[in-house]
Amino acid sequence: MSKNKSKPNVKRMEASKDVQSLIETLKYVDEEIRENAIEALGRIREKETIELLVQALRSIYWEIREGAAEALGKMGKTVLEPVTDVLKDDDIYARGGAAEALGYLKDKKSIELLIKALRDEDGYVREKAAEALGRLADKKAINPLVQALKDEDSYVRAEAIIALGNIKDPKVIDPLIQGLKDENVEVRGAAAIALGETGDKKAVEPLIQALKDKESSIRWEAAKSLGWLGDKRAIEPLIQALKDKDRKVQEAAKSALELIKGERIL
Repeated sequence: MSKNKSKPNVKRMEASKDVQSLIETLKYVDEEIRENAIEALGRIREKETIELLVQALRSIYWEIREGAAEALGKMGKTVLEPVTDVLKDDDIYARGGAAEALGYLKDKKSIELLIKALRDEDGYVREKAAEALGRLADKKAINPLVQALKDEDSYVRAEAIIALGNIKDPKVIDPLIQGLKDENVEVRGAAAIALGETGDKKAVEPLIQALKDKESSIRWEAAKSLGWLGDKRAIEPLIQALKDKDRKVQEAAKSALELIKGERIL
């Protein structure tokens, strides 16, 4: 669809309730058009629309699964039951799509369903469940997400880190700090970012240690997060990071020092 010369007319599709075409439009490369299609699908709150969107959760195209999940989420509690049924589907993409949809539903029942999905036999479903719990950011999910940090799948661990970072609670700090020691670079990077976004000063020393990580991407994220935290304990380590062999780390350290000291560094 991204190769079509003319753009799809989302308004006309919505007016004629052409749900199938709107679902196909979810594959369109233009982000604004995709968002318009999702909004339109969310407004057509008919039984047939819900059925087609639930079917779309099984699509081989991730763009359609993602868009269908978001559109279902905009419909509210009326879709909870049909989406929940898809969590029992044999297809992993269907279960993952259902988990994603539950993340858009502002319903307390979604929390328990997603916590259960964190124990799914397939890593893709567990990953989507962790991502959805992060979107809901409910404190009830803290302990299950901490358990998910032991998952064998690094994608699940990374999403669990991101989810914990979205939950504003002091209990998440220690698990996030542990995430800096994960064997997987993506998980450590997610932890470095999340710790900076918490604003908790307890993260300063662990992030200073992360400036010595063997991966330059982690050193870069740690430097940025130290800048956001604004603690003067990070000044000397960041000055040392100005000599890092990686240019991006040097630039991140310079920006962080400017944030902490409140002055421009030449």
